[in-house]
Amino acid sequence: MAPRDPYKIHRQEHLGDFLDGLAGQNLLSWNWGYEKRRALFTITEPGASRVTYQIMEAEGVAMRIAARETIIWIPVPHPGNSDLYRETRAKIAELKAASSQ
Repeated sequence: MAPRDPYKIHRQEHLGDFLDGLAGQNLLSWNWGYEKRRALFTITEPGASRVTYQIMEAEGVAMRIAARETIIWIPVPHPGNSDLYRETRAKIAELKAASSQ
């Protein structure tokens, strides 16, 4: 299973999907692109300046916002392949199920 375009790895897709969800809740705005083969995520939180992050830093921002908003989310570990993506999605589903009991 290949990541959905324009993402090159599932780790990026997973983070991008979560950032899209946060943007839909007006918790941030964001965009991303490549610079010298590095994925860079530019995130703007309300009342803050735009900041550009590498993926691990952007995942940290996402985790901080998820914790603050009590949203269950964890990043896909490096190297971000399809197996790790599936494992991460299953872990999130387990955490959500456990929290709803």
